[in-house]
Amino acid sequence: MLTWSTMLRRRPRPPAKTQEQVIQADGVTLDLPRRRAQVDGYLVHLPAREAALLGVLLTHPGQIVYRPALAAAAGDIDQTHHRDLDRLMHRLHRRIQGTFGRTGP
Repeated sequence: MLTWSTMLRRRPRPPAKTQEQVIQADGVTLDLPRRRAQVDGYLVHLPAREAALLGVLLTHPGQIVYRPALAAAAGDIDQTHHRDLDRLMHRLHRRIQGTFGRTGP
C-alpha cells in the first residue's frame, strides 16, 4: 500500500544548489566548494581553513593581504593568537610546495 510517507521518501530530490566557485591565478586552480587545488598538474586536497586562506590569496593576486583579512577567512583565529595564523599559513605553503598532500601524475 502506498502511503503519504512512502511517497515522500520516493520523491526525487532536486539537485543541491551549490555555488561553483573556481578561482585561478598564477598557475593555481582552486575548487573552493570541493577544497581541492591543482598546482603544476598535481591535485592537492585542502582542509577547510587552508582552502579559505588560499581563496583569499588567489582573489587578490599581486596584492598585499593583511592579517585581519586572513584571520577572518580562516575563521576561529583571534588576533591575539598570531602563531595560529602563522602555523596555518605554513601548512598551506608546505601543501602547495609539495611537501605533503599531493596526488597526481
